[in-house]
Amino acid sequence: MRGERTDEADGTDLGAQLWNVPTILRFTAFVLLLVGFAGIVETGADPFAGDSVYSLAFIAGIVCAVVSIYLAIYRHDGGE
Repeated sequence: MRGERTDEADGTDLGAQLWNVPTILRFTAFVLLLVGFAGIVETGADPFAGDSVYSLAFIAGIVCAVVSIYLAIYRHDGGE
């Protein structure tokens, strides 16, 4: 038992890693929204048509933002 490494000892247990997911999604949402919006303005595409890569990036950014908010609330309320 002395030579075994446990997840608690090095702080990489799954629960601790999952707490970082809302932060990662928040930064991903920001980047996708920025790239998508800039591309939509540059190409003149419809933001919600799904006919261009920039529209899809914009929609993915919105989805990431909503999921990030939901997970942050779930984490704050002590979700199990």
